Amino acid sequence: LIEPTADEGEAEIDTHGMDPVRVLRLARELGGTPARTLVLACEPARIVDPEIENDVVAELSAPVRLAVDEAVPAVRSLVEELLADQPKGGEGR
Repeated sequence: LIEPTADEGEAEIDTHGMDPVRVLRLARELGGTPARTLVLACEPARIVDPEIENDVVAELSAPVRLAVDEAVPAVRSLVEELLADQPKGGEGR
């Protein structure tokens, strides 16, 4: 879990390379960013296969599949914590 911040650079739109910092930079240039942004992610395994263009595989690796069972309760707990921290008016932080 990371809490990225946008740097002050200029935004570039690249549909294959939009990391959290670039997304926040683009959002800022388009009119604003949320007060807080959290990103839950996993690092994909690199599969080297000359038959697969750019080594992109549209499936979860075995380690990631195993990690999902641990990640789901962590995400639920985080969501409960974030909802509990919300002000009464429904406006998120």
